[in-house]
Amino acid sequence: MFRSARLAPIACCALVLSAAGRNPWLRIRSANFEVFTTAGERNGRDLARHFEQVRSFFIKAFGAAPVEARPVRVIAFHNDQEYLPYRPSEVAAAFYAGASYHDLGSGRVLTRDYIVMSRADGEFYPAAVHEYVHLLVRQSGLKIPLWMNEGLAELYSTLDSAGAWQVAIGKAPLNAGESLDFDKWIDLRTLVETGQDSPLYNAKAHAGLFYAECWALTHMLTLDERYRPGHKALMDAFSAGEGTVEAFQRAYGKSIEQMQKDLREYVKGDRMRIVLVDLQWDNVAEAPEISGGSPAAELALAEMTAAMPGRSGQAIESYAQLSRDYPTVWEVEAGWGETLLVHGKTGEAAPHFARAVDLGCHDVSVFLEYSQALMAERRNDEAVSVLKTAAKLSPAPGDVHRQLGMALALTANYPEALREFAQAGNVAASDAARFFYTFAYAYYRTGNKPLARETLAKAAACAKTAPEKTMIDGLRESLDSDAARPADPSFDASQVPHAEPGPPRLVRRNPAPEGSLPAPPKPEPLKVAEGALQAVDCNAKLLRLLVADSAVVLRILDPEKVVVKSADGGSLELTCGPQKAKRVRVEFDAPPGLSPGIAGVVRSIEFP
Repeated sequence: MFRSARLAPIACCALVLSAAGRNPWLRIRSANFEVFTTAGERNGRDLARHFEQVRSFFIKAFGAAPVEARPVRVIAFHNDQEYLPYRPSEVAAAFYAGASYHDLGSGRVLTRDYIVMSRADGEFYPAAVHEYVHLLVRQSGLKIPLWMNEGLAELYSTLDSAGAWQVAIGKAPLNAGESLDFDKWIDLRTLVETGQDSPLYNAKAHAGLFYAECWALTHMLTLDERYRPGHKALMDAFSAGEGTVEAFQRAYGKSIEQMQKDLREYVKGDRMRIVLVDLQWDNVAEAPEISGGSPAAELALAEMTAAMPGRSGQAIESYAQLSRDYPTVWEVEAGWGETLLVHGKTGEAAPHFARAVDLGCHDVSVFLEYSQALMAERRNDEAVSVLKTAAKLSPAPGDVHRQLGMALALTANYPEALREFAQAGNVAASDAARFFYTFAYAYYRTGNKPLARETLAKAAACAKTAPEKTMIDGLRESLDSDAARPADPSFDASQVPHAEPGPPRLVRRNPAPEGSLPAPPKPEPLKVAEGALQAVDCNAKLLRLLVADSAVVLRILDPEKVVVKSADGGSLELTCGPQKAKRVRVEFDAPPGLSPGIAGVVRSIEFP
């Protein structure tokens, strides 16, 4: 089933390598997709066009374009032998993977999305499109229950072209008709209340019927003229947090029992049909940009591999091979350094970033990553030099000035740090407390206590965690007790940036200022995550959870110190590798300096 095609730990991996000059890959770029394929130009063109059509139909149906920072990448192999080293399971015809990258404009770590297909043939489209629809739902911020998420993915998975400006929607997915005709149906109330950890969703014996019923229900609500007018009211109800039973009553004025009766009649009668829909979409997909013979595809494969739990070693081997094949391509060294940095190997990462710069890299985000590796190794003077080069390359982005200010504060160059902080622009809410604290500390060290107090007040207004509040209290006590130091007469920084409003966002954290800054605060109370345990990677010491349809990755620093227990008080052994979606409750903390994408450090695991 398609469910098993989701990202999971993979047993082995090797790049589909070829020496420079014998590269079998084509790169096909349309408006919203980058297709890498070894299956030939025609297959690649058709694939890019098909994904563009699915995206356009989704936007037409829901009225809002998904938020995408970069085009989705589709990797399509020519045969099973090429795909074999990457597949997540024996039955996965396609899967999704997300690789993090640094967005220079926002200072955030975002996800570059990959859809990986075993082949580029049309018969493999449904599995790939199924995964892509889940991505579209997530990017569009739609709040929908599990049954509808899977139902939409199944419904759109069989979308097909019907001429130049039409698409056909409603064709039954493979085996769905047989399941609905011959299997005993799941009660509709049970179906709509099914969660991620339910056996109906996870057990192979039930999953086929679950998907078939989700498809049939979504088919009726989306395509039947009796139900289609209620689509907006249904989506509004879901956005308001209502459950499916209440949402059905609001949108259609029907009970769950009436909906079940209508669904059975819809499937057994003659109302279920394939519908032709007019579609207007950007014709840029008709003439995509096509290139070949570059390492772009191999780099994409290495980046995708690095994003998978427990695959850092294999990714590093891939980058090492790429470095031998393409010794003058700076992107290879930058990707190698990024992989090492994400997995905490900062000392090994720095030389690769340095080589990327020597090879001609002018990507400011690489300089930012390079400086992070240096600062983690306490090579702060070198980090300052790297960041000053980055500022010359692109003087506008505030995140360069923020990080340079942090590095200068670590070298006790407070006047110059203040100059950089004053150019930092808006600050992400999730990083505001620490930024304004360091800004205030630099004012304090230069003797400007009034501006130190003003800026510290901004830090206090943004502080959310106990460590942040403790750190701020410590500086406030110093401001109250110390005699004022003489101000730097050469510096006037009356303009202080303001924190950007809105919810916290995931950003890379710079190493916490040490030495002359106040001592580290006491640890905050443990956090809790409850969800389905997907995998335990013993090599990389990572634990992967699925919480409310979002992946949570936690680090296991010392397995012997993790408390593993069951609800009845007994002890359990935590095994390595993929897990069977076990429900767990994990306690963890989030000390500073965690690698990007790691939510915290596991302290206990409980199996209810």
